[in-house]
Amino acid sequence: MHAQADIFIPLIIFGAIYLTIKVISDNRLRHKLIERGLVDEKASVLFTKHQTFDNPLQSLKWGLVLVGIGLGLFVQVIVPGINDAVSIGIMFIMAGIAFIVYHVIAKKDPKKDIE
Repeated sequence: MHAQADIFIPLIIFGAIYLTIKVISDNRLRHKLIERGLVDEKASVLFTKHQTFDNPLQSLKWGLVLVGIGLGLFVQVIVPGINDAVSIGIMFIMAGIAFIVYHVIAKKDPKKDIE
């Protein structure tokens, strides 16, 4: 099991390098556009941050999921005879229940889209 997990280390390192290069190149592109005066309504999309906090149901969804995962871990700590596989199963079940609860709550709110 440990040998299989070793594949994630290079993937994480390469992912971090990729994201760093992408952020730096995007920043340079934005500065060049500003210097040349090419910023208009079409280019303003590059400068706006994509906010995920404008939909409170998204925060509710991820809050419910994290609480469900936390409850799964809490059950493992309280009950001493549970092994790791059962604990992971409980965490997934609780996260699934959280998504179902979110879906029911989101269906009742006609103003927001379910994502």
